[in-house]
Formats: sequence, C-alpha cells, structure tokens
Amino acid sequence: MNPAIRSLCICSALLGLVLGCGKDDPVKPIVPAPPRYFTPSAPESTVLDYALAWERRDSTMIDSVLTDDYTGASVDMTDPSPATLMFTRADEIRAVGGLALDLYVSSVAVSLGTGPWIRLTNVGDPPEWVTLQRTGVMLSITNSHFNDLHSNNSTLEFKLKPIVSASGTTWKIIHWSEIHT
Repeated sequence: MNPAIRSLCICSALLGLVLGCGKDDPVKPIVPAPPRYFTPSAPESTVLDYALAWERRDSTMIDSVLTDDYTGASVDMTDPSPATLMFTRADEIRAVGGLALDLYVSSVAVSLGTGPWIRLTNVGDPPEWVTLQRTGVMLSITNSHFNDLHSNNSTLEFKLKPIVSASGTTWKIIHWSEIHT
C-alpha cells in the first residue's frame, strides 16, 4: 500500500476516534420529554388538560382532573330512540386506559371547537362551581381493525369545582355532559 494513502487512512481513523470520543453518546436513544399540560389554575385549563389527556390516551391525567364523585352523561340525539348513557370516574379512566392499550387505535383527536368559552350559572349548583359549555366539539378515534369512530357537532358542558389548598386553587371536573346532534 502506498505510504501516503496508508498515512491518510491512519490519520482519518485517529481523527474519527478523537472526534467521536466525547461526552455525547451518539448511540444513546433520545428520550421524549413527558407530555406537557396546563396548570389547572383556571376551569378552562382543566378542560384543555382533559381533552389533551384523551388525545394522549393518558389515564393518569384523566384521573387527576376528575373529582372522586365525578359523573358523566351522554345522549345521541341522532339516534331514533336516544338514551342517556351514564358513567363514573372509574369508567372514564378505564375508557382512556383501554384506548392506550388497544394496539389497533392509532390516534385520538379532540377538537373543543373554535368559539368562545361559554360560562353558565346553574341555580342548583354551589356558588363556587363553574359551568363551561363548548359547541361544535369533535372526537375522532382512528382504529385500523374496526370502523373509526367520529363524533361531530356535539355540545359539551363541564361542571368544575375549585380545590383550595395551601399552594393555591386548582379546578377539577365534577360532571360532564354531551348532547350529540
């Protein structure tokens, strides 16, 4: 082998070793940062976290935004014989956890609509509770094994109550209702 070519190969190998040896490990996998959520210091932030938790299929976050006595209700007005489906906090956590475990579900998308947050006051609720309403809400679950689920044009109503602690006030969802039209 030509001595000049041999020297060039040796120098290239040494340069590669020197440049490749450092604190950064090029083989180390990149670990994604944990999902970011909003601070639940306002009712709207808590509802946004709820929607993000569904999209991310994060049952731990769903658990953290719901009160222990949470209830939900859904009615599909497009059904010729609409019936109200009732569910609990455990049902909600199980549903989101099931989406995370389902190998056929490739995505979950939640759109809370583009209109303003509508704040309502319900006479029967404690005065510190807040009711938020969103119209034009859409949910889409993409499933490669069965038909996809698409729920469009729903009106959602969230009842939230403040949780006061020494570190401040946060909000949790105590009731959720959906009317699908």
